[in-house]
Order: sequence, then C-alpha cells, then structure tokens
Amino acid sequence: MERVEKHDPPASHNPRASVDTYASTSEEDLADDFDDLPEYDVPQYNNDVSPVDAIPTTPRDFADLFPTSKRISIRHDDATIDGNMNLRVDTQVEERHHKKQYYTLFHLRMHDLRTREFSLRRYCRDSGREVCHSIRKYQKPPSENRPVLQRASTALASLRYKPDSRPSTAAGLKRSDSGYQSMRGVDEDDDSRPKSAGYAKGRALMPTNTIKLEFSNYAHIDVKRRGAKSNKRYVFEYWGHNYSWKRVVKKDRDHESVSYYLVRADNEKQPLAHISPVRLTHDQAHEEAARGGWIPPCYMRITDDRILSATTDISE
Repeated sequence: MERVEKHDPPASHNPRASVDTYASTSEEDLADDFDDLPEYDVPQYNNDVSPVDAIPTTPRDFADLFPTSKRISIRHDDATIDGNMNLRVDTQVEERHHKKQYYTLFHLRMHDLRTREFSLRRYCRDSGREVCHSIRKYQKPPSENRPVLQRASTALASLRYKPDSRPSTAAGLKRSDSGYQSMRGVDEDDDSRPKSAGYAKGRALMPTNTIKLEFSNYAHIDVKRRGAKSNKRYVFEYWGHNYSWKRVVKKDRDHESVSYYLVRADNEKQPLAHISPVRLTHDQAHEEAARGGWIPPCYMRITDDRILSATTDISE
C-alpha cells in the first residue's frame, strides 16, 4: 500500500434543511415511532480519544479495496471526542510479515438525529469527498376542516360585511372571520421569513418515514420505512428496480441480534449484501455501553457477484 496522502480540510458545515424536505405523503408515510434511534439525546460519550488504529485510504487504495467480498467493519469512531455520533467503515488488509492493518473506506457523521441529517464521506472524516448526505422528509400539517354548514354561513357573512383593512398577523384572525383575507396577511408575513425543516406557516411540520439521500452525482433516492418491528424494511428504487433492507431479528436464549439484508424485489431469496452485529463477550458489551456507544459494532459483507465485479463506481 502507498503512503496515505494528505487530504483537504473539511468543507464548512451547511445545514441542509430546505423546502425540499416538505413531502406530500400518505398516512402510511407518517412517522409512527422513532426507529431504533435513541430519543435524539444519545448516551453521554465517556471514551477518551484513542489512538487512530486505521489509516485513511487514498483514492488509489480505495479503488483497490472496494468493493470487496471480505467483511467490512462498522463501528463508532473512538478517535474523536464525539465518537458516538460518528461511524467508521473499515476493511482489514494483511501486509508484510502478516501484519494486519485497518484502512478506512467511509466515514459517517450524524449531525442531527431528529432530522436524520447525516453525511457520508470517502476516506475519512476530514475528507472533502462527500458521497451523499441525508435529511428526513417532513409533511405540512393538514388544514383544519370545518363543517360545511359553518363554512357556508361564514361565507355569506363575509359577503355582507367587508372590513376596510385586513389584519397582518394571526392575532387579527377572529373566530367569525372567513379566514381568507386574514390568512393571506399571515402568508405574506410568513413568506418573508426563511423556511426551515421544522415549521411551515407557523405550524410544526410532521415527520415522515422517508429519508432523502442526495448523492454527489446529483442522484436522489428516497428510502421509506415500511412494516412493523417484526417485519420492518427500508425500501427504495434504483435504476428502475425496487430494493429493500430487510430487518431480521434472531433470538438465542437471552441474546437478541438484529441483522439487515439487502434484497431486490424480484429475487428476495438471494441477498445482495447483509449487515450483522459482531458477537461481543459480556465484558466487551459492558465496556461498549460504559463508553456511551449506542450502535453495536457490526460488519457488512457484499455477496452479489455483479456488485463485486462492477466496472462502475458503486459507491457513488
């Protein structure tokens, strides 16, 4: 392997919350729970910054090492002070004299669990090569529906009386007001304010089960959560084919493990890849919890020959 190249400093963080996160979705898309993520406040991270045991890959290293049929390690980045909000994706290489060395392929930084604002980069955390970023989609709250008779009588009343001026704030909206002119005033004031992923026209947006992935090559993919806990899956469409990460729970006495299998809709019996937890000893699990780690160490393995032999850059 060649010596690791020096990478450019990271680009300044720019929040991705925009009107693009507004989604017009069905009842099925509304978030009914919060996945397996903690309630937005992750456990306190008590780990001292550890020496880096993995070397960031160079572009040439990356091309040689990924994709691979070997196990790819996924774990918290203990080399950072906020390691429980960072994940490292490493592969192990046996070098001279049978020395084993980890090389980092990807780094995932979780900026905001509530909005699912994550950033995936190649090579390392400080790399300027972002592969994709994610943001949760939100739905505008449904408008309040009044009885038809009440709406009709209010409309007739508005024809008999027209105020000389309309209120410019929500405080000026009376119960007997038709709401049309008054809400126009509210809209005009609201449109002058910057939009965010949290509010629309002064009302909180409703989170959905859809995560939007935006790739560096301008591709967009919507990942939608479907099913209950016992049959949960994350579905998306890519180049005209439907895929899903299927969640599989296995119980062995008092031990429960959760794995994910990537399958294509037309052949679900042949997984393309899978992510499984690393079996830890009792002491290792206790040490991981004491540090504040909330995502267990996992490994991913690509099992589809077409992916492994692809001539295109599958990471993009």
